[in-house]
Amino acid sequence: MRLSPHKNCPLSIVHRPLAGFTLVELVAMAALIALLTTVTFMTYAKTWRQWMLRQNAQQFYLAARYGRVLAIESRRPCQLVIDQEKGAFYVVQEGDEPGQQTVVSNLWHHAVALAESVKFEQVMTYSLQAADATEGAITFRPDGSADAVSVQLGNGARSYTVQISAATARAKLLEGAMDQYEPDRIDLDEML
Repeated sequence: MRLSPHKNCPLSIVHRPLAGFTLVELVAMAALIALLTTVTFMTYAKTWRQWMLRQNAQQFYLAARYGRVLAIESRRPCQLVIDQEKGAFYVVQEGDEPGQQTVVSNLWHHAVALAESVKFEQVMTYSLQAADATEGAITFRPDGSADAVSVQLGNGARSYTVQISAATARAKLLEGAMDQYEPDRIDLDEML
């Protein structure tokens, strides 16, 4: 009989346990990976929708600010048109001829289509003092005034409100629904 280098253990009797995973362990690991992937994807999708809402609200706010500046600098009225059906907005300006309007598209502004999950939830006009007020559009005048409007953009879970003051045409971007904020009204008689 041949002896192994180990003194009391014949060569044919040496057994080592097999290393590896059982089928149950592999299935449990696959289920855990699937669960973590699902949770990660759901969190990513929610974050993406919130980011798109914030982006679109900020773009609308900047379009309102640009409309104000454009009307004052060019000395011609312009409008921020809100197309609720298509989920888009853009600035138009009066041309040289009466009734002629041109869509403004340049380095500072272009037409914007809202993301699929973002909608115009409410558009509230507080005063229509001027005869040039148009349904579905915010008019900015060369004297620095505008239609007093609050616009709420949302995705069903979260909302942003853009308020435009009538007296100064200044826009404010506010987080939350429109009903959380008072309309921006300035009584010029009280300021004197």
